[in-house]
Amino acid sequence: MFHFTAFRIPFFRNSAGDFRHFALPPLLSIPFLAGLSFGSVIGLFADIPQELIASFGLMAHAENGASFLRAVWISSRFPLFAALLSTSVLGVILIPFLSALRGFSFACSVAAVIRPCSTSSLFLALLSIGLPALFSLPAFFIAEADALFVSSSFLSRDRSVALREIPFIRHFLFILLLCTADAVYVSFLFPLLRTLI
Repeated sequence: MFHFTAFRIPFFRNSAGDFRHFALPPLLSIPFLAGLSFGSVIGLFADIPQELIASFGLMAHAENGASFLRAVWISSRFPLFAALLSTSVLGVILIPFLSALRGFSFACSVAAVIRPCSTSSLFLALLSIGLPALFSLPAFFIAEADALFVSSSFLSRDRSVALREIPFIRHFLFILLLCTADAVYVSFLFPLLRTLI
């Protein structure tokens, strides 16, 4: 049976009262950290066109005041891509690349914003990218771990037993809540906070 050795964090209680555990495979943290490192270096030292940074979507709402639906898309697109990759055994290979891309886009956007090294740029990075990441990154981590679990279950003979081990409905609702909170912050609270910078 294909499985990952993972550290476990208490996450949800099941109906019996014991803790369900949410496993984050180390396989996913390594490419994410590699993407963070590479994105930080590129964002700080390379001359990146603003169009490329805008294509990441993390700063688009900061510059243009995105609508609520666009903000929902920005916060939920990486979890949706992870869910799409979970439908194939190739997800075992592609989901770590998605994790690296998420880390790269986050770090590169932050590094490009703070590159001028002014106080206002630090506050802008915190308000426009840092605070939304408190919602969007946990949503992505939950989605990618579940997606990798489902994708790897294609390598198992008894997939139905493996799939019952994760409370997908609760995870989906929690991801939806996080993405909605991110979109509410970006669409309604961030424009008010930006006037303070």
